[in-house]
Amino acid sequence: MTIDHPLEVPIRNIGFGAVMIGEEPVAPAGAITLNVLGAVLDFDPSRPDLLPSCLVADPGIAVPVVEQLYGKAVADEVLNRSLQESLDVVSCVAVREPSLATLTRLAEVRWCQQNTAFPLDPSLLLLEELTLLAELRGIVDTDEDWVEELHGLLGALMARPNAVRAAVEQPAIEALIIKALEVLATESAWASEERDTATGWLHSLEGDDPRPAFPVSPFDWMSQLRPDLALAAGPSHLSGSSTVSWRDVPLGLMSRREGNVRWRVSLEDAEGAVTAKVEGTAGTFRLLGEAPTSQEGMFFDVVSAGWSVPLATGELTPDAECRDWSGKAAMVPEQVELLRRLSEDGARLDVRVRGAVPEPVMDPRVAAAERWCARAVCALRLRNLPTRKELLDSIQDCLERALDLWRMAGRRAELAATRELLALSQSEQGNWTEGLTVAETILVAQRHDGS
Repeated sequence: MTIDHPLEVPIRNIGFGAVMIGEEPVAPAGAITLNVLGAVLDFDPSRPDLLPSCLVADPGIAVPVVEQLYGKAVADEVLNRSLQESLDVVSCVAVREPSLATLTRLAEVRWCQQNTAFPLDPSLLLLEELTLLAELRGIVDTDEDWVEELHGLLGALMARPNAVRAAVEQPAIEALIIKALEVLATESAWASEERDTATGWLHSLEGDDPRPAFPVSPFDWMSQLRPDLALAAGPSHLSGSSTVSWRDVPLGLMSRREGNVRWRVSLEDAEGAVTAKVEGTAGTFRLLGEAPTSQEGMFFDVVSAGWSVPLATGELTPDAECRDWSGKAAMVPEQVELLRRLSEDGARLDVRVRGAVPEPVMDPRVAAAERWCARAVCALRLRNLPTRKELLDSIQDCLERALDLWRMAGRRAELAATRELLALSQSEQGNWTEGLTVAETILVAQRHDGS
């Protein structure tokens, strides 16, 4: 949903010289924060009809950046508010400047990295993220060495001729690679030899005749959105299904379906074992032509309510085609006795899949509600496709499932925000998004070529 006209935004002094532009979003499908010089922007991809809010912590540094994002009127009012003790809210006319549109695109890429329901190519998302960071130099405040990371990513690609040929057959990927190489070829902080290497890579891609996009292997990503095909059996005494929390597993390693983990606990005499199998992401188009890996490893824990530590832990390994990750954990007699006693007492077990450094445990109802809202936003981002009816048919079911979960979790703010999202999804007000990420564009190409 594009914003091509001025909007009224509230501006207020929140104390200690800090100023808030707009209202902090609730973001039921997940929010993205971006640090700019002297301020922090908060993006809610579920509400593209609203300008992102901005907490200006240091107006003296941030005002020039604010002007590049929201226009001169907002920048002047931010400075005025910071110098006054009054906490009154004032309205000011804001415009979406080109730099804010670029920041919004960066936020969308990062949202997809964390919250997409689709099996997008992580390398494409990373390549687009790093290229956008290059465009936002002087605005985004980051400690990341994006130049070295971008060079390493492109170097890995250019060293694989077959992967290069497959990538540039897709016009959207070719344009992104060329833009990224142009960034490296003109990076003043680099030595001349490194710039020459990037220039050579760039020349190797230029001068060819335009090529039509070729069909990459299609797969059933539409079913990722359908609640009726993604029901989880839930935890049970000694066997069942669970769902991988999207916060615990990097994109591209495992599927994003509900109920994508199957597990079983075997208790025999004094010995026992836990087996787990997780659905992988075979079939995803990958820029580097490589299977997903996790340098620190992937693990599963057997957990139960009331126990702060896992009852058993095992390591997961993928098969050759990354169709499944599986693992087995043997248990000592003490673990077997504990699990047997918990089972007899009616305690319910569950399995959590995670990386080596897990995120803090959150309410599973909240995590599930966020995933269902994210699925709805993923569909809404593609609502202008020729197949939009097939996409939109699943949105109401996803949001209604999320509403039930927010209600059970007692999250009133998220419940109200999801109701607003449901109403917005049923309207016909303009385009939901100005443009898809490159990874989403390739996913759409797969759908069309495979249909």
